Amino acid sequence: MKVSAKEYRDKQNQATGALLMSILALIMIVFHAYQVLINSEPFEWERWIGWGIMFPGMFLVWRLKERELKDLTIE
Repeated sequence: MKVSAKEYRDKQNQATGALLMSILALIMIVFHAYQVLINSEPFEWERWIGWGIMFPGMFLVWRLKERELKDLTIE
């Protein structure tokens, strides 16, 4: 499907944003694991559930946007 350069760039930015959010969520999961295991801080379910849902969700959004970009061509 042909799209304008601006539309293509917007979709590319959405994919990049989703990938960065996925990486951030993964970093936060590792950070919280470090705090619980090394610093003996209390385990908080809310944090784990939030980041645990966000990581695969944003990763999935990134993959879908990348697949969508493959089908597009710039006019």
